[in-house]
Amino acid sequence: MLGRIAEFFIFGVMPLVVGILVPELSVAAEKTLKGEVTYRERIALPPNAVLFVQLANVPQADAPAAVIGERKMAPAGQVPIKFEISFDPQVIRPDMTYVLQA
Repeated sequence: MLGRIAEFFIFGVMPLVVGILVPELSVAAEKTLKGEVTYRERIALPPNAVLFVQLANVPQADAPAAVIGERKMAPAGQVPIKFEISFDPQVIRPDMTYVLQA
């Protein structure tokens, strides 16, 4: 009987206590970029139009652009079309140039 109690304590209670004492890993808070997409032409969007917006860095030399955040959506109406892109602010470097493309 004492062996069963010790077994319960070691395998049942201890993992619970250890799980409570271990701190959660902090996740970097995401930032959100908000804006509107428009165009000059006075042409209505077709009903099956899709908006694709990307936040990317401008590559140096022949390196490909790295997409930092993107949003794909079916517009609910005509321009201007509002969008939001979530991204990790830790990937933004002050020595790089970034672009929004739609």
